[in-house]
Amino acid sequence: MFCTLLCLASSAFAYSRTAAINYSNQYALDPNPAYKFYGRADCTNFVSQCFYAGGMKKSASWTTSYNNDGQQCGTTNWNKADSFKNYVKSLSWNRLGNWSKNGVTGTYAYVNNSANLTASNTGKVVIFYDWYGDGEMDHSSFYVVNNAKTSNTSLDGNVTGDLINQHSNERYHVIWNRDKANAQRKYTRIYAFELPA
Repeated sequence: MFCTLLCLASSAFAYSRTAAINYSNQYALDPNPAYKFYGRADCTNFVSQCFYAGGMKKSASWTTSYNNDGQQCGTTNWNKADSFKNYVKSLSWNRLGNWSKNGVTGTYAYVNNSANLTASNTGKVVIFYDWYGDGEMDHSSFYVVNNAKTSNTSLDGNVTGDLINQHSNERYHVIWNRDKANAQRKYTRIYAFELPA
């Protein structure tokens, strides 16, 4: 009996990829008004919301609190790409890869198909972008769809591949490497980390 109750209690707190993806899809283009929106610096705030919606537990250093306007504001680990990357590394998240346009210096060359990530990763992966190749993460996004056509061909071109949702700028189901839309594509390095859930 005790084991049954313990197992039920544990499953009640299991991470839900579906819940995280549904949240990400709902608020990709229209930010959730319950959270403070940071405009052109909202990318990691949005990614953190997605993981939290999936059931990732808050901690003292990855959390939100309410501001004077009644909106939730996050810690640096919640809001800043480089800080969130260091936080997930400290939690021993699985590093899935390191990519650049041409596969230079210890990176794989990214491709516009499903050879980069898998369907089993959807809803559990944060993708970090180091736009300048200087080792500091400048942007993050949330991986939601494996091997599908981008929803925004004007930004991405007519490509099929792994799709993400992001803020700053708000995008829904766009290609994960952001190659065509990225003026810094020559220098950018991309990292993917997976929640071990």
